Amino acid sequence: MLSQHTASRGISCVRHAVGLVRRHPALLWFPILGLGGIGITFVAGLRFVYELLGLVWWARGTGLVRLVEVAAIGGWYICAAGTLTAMNAALIHETTEALDGNSPSVRAGFEAVWANRRALSLVAVVTGLFWLLDQLLRRHGSLPGRIASVLANIAWGAVSFFLIPVALDTRSSGVSIFSESVETFRSVWGEALTASFGLGFVALIGLAPTGPLYLLATSVLGGFAGQFTTVLLALYLAGLSVLGVTTIGVTRAALYRYATTGELAWFDSTTIAEMAITETNATSEASASPGQYDRTGQ
Repeated sequence: MLSQHTASRGISCVRHAVGLVRRHPALLWFPILGLGGIGITFVAGLRFVYELLGLVWWARGTGLVRLVEVAAIGGWYICAAGTLTAMNAALIHETTEALDGNSPSVRAGFEAVWANRRALSLVAVVTGLFWLLDQLLRRHGSLPGRIASVLANIAWGAVSFFLIPVALDTRSSGVSIFSESVETFRSVWGEALTASFGLGFVALIGLAPTGPLYLLATSVLGGFAGQFTTVLLALYLAGLSVLGVTTIGVTRAALYRYATTGELAWFDSTTIAEMAITETNATSEASASPGQYDRTGQ
């Protein structure tokens, strides 16, 4: 059960995240560089898998080829996860700087990634291995495999929600970052849930024009006009992806700050005081009514 103020905090994080990106457009560089890195990794990965399979052509039809294929895909997943982890870590670090009133810097963001490379490398490896496991479950094709994939993704979503901000925290190291990420998520799961729904709603609004534009380009227009509209649609989707990834990172950084410090980054002192009074009253009522829940939604 979510309280009204829990939901309002989650939605407010999304609303103000968009405003923070508008005030600090330098934050957009992180997903641009990250998505570009993913593209390079994808092309290089395809070439690597092709060459690797060519080396074992003599074993075609045996389990060795399948093993080599799974190992190559797993390696590609880990490389891709490393690129995305570095991009998100730099973005979240510089979002924290922006919340402190400083100007974000691409160089400073990636310097923070390098300083925390061991913890972030562990996150990337585990993430890549999870992607590989999920792919194998989906390829199984059976109903139990698909159900296991869905359940695994739900569990991983909770485990990984704060993995990167925790990994950036110098107090955490090794496997402890996973348990700390889970504990942090448990403390603000209500805000995280409503923020995720808010981000999804914003994404749906942004995607609304793409359907009519696609129909216009493929069914109504033709020749150069249709091709030009298709290019505009592709650019629009690319820009929407960059904005979406940035907003997600900013929202996650703000939620992590709230979870660890109790600081509501975008609320003024009057709003905080009003919420504190309301939640104190709710706690008093909860002591008389077991059906009520506290701030954490527990």
